Amino acid sequence: MMIFPLYALFIWYLCFKHRRRWQGVVAWLAGIVGVVTFAVLDVRIRTWLGFQPGALLSLQLLLWMEAGAVALVGGFIVILPRRSAFVPCRKCGYELRGLEEENPRCPECGLEHAAFKPKKVATPAPVVDEPKVGATLTSVPLSPDAN
Repeated sequence: MMIFPLYALFIWYLCFKHRRRWQGVVAWLAGIVGVVTFAVLDVRIRTWLGFQPGALLSLQLLLWMEAGAVALVGGFIVILPRRSAFVPCRKCGYELRGLEEENPRCPECGLEHAAFKPKKVATPAPVVDEPKVGATLTSVPLSPDAN
């Protein structure tokens, strides 16, 4: 009898993991269809084997209650919002919004500059005084007669 709660927990886990996405809706619907299919197959197999129509009515009741629980709780979980931190820590994901500094130390894990990795400021190379070469053009005679 532990299979029913474990099945429901598995479906709810998938719904939570993929909430607000199509995979979550598919997991939710597959969970409902799985329990309902099992309940219908149970009735058909019992009829085929010749059992009385009211035999083991408690199992049918449990299966339909399981389908209802999976449907209600799974549907609630699927529509939960996917909130994430606005300014998360780079290491642990802790919310850093509201702290006084722009790039603070994370109070959860202690990472320095937790909001974003500080960019290395490129320092300009020191200017070396080079001898100044003037751009002077002088005409060079091409032939001895050219003057």
